[in-house]
Amino acid sequence: MWFLLRFSEPASLAFLAEVYRTQAVTCRQMTLMTVSPFKEGWLALATASTKLAEEAEAKARNIA
Repeated sequence: MWFLLRFSEPASLAFLAEVYRTQAVTCRQMTLMTVSPFKEGWLALATASTKLAEEAEAKARNIA
């Protein structure tokens, strides 16, 4: 069962940033366990997740 947690917007964005950062770490770990052409895909996902985390953190700073 899923529960909906209600955070303030900055807290929600900070939580989301942490989720994205965790995904980026996982993707980077996957690059160590795969070979081309899959390695490039995991690196692209890691880069995208890192960018999303940075954007969420920037929005949280601007709101607070």
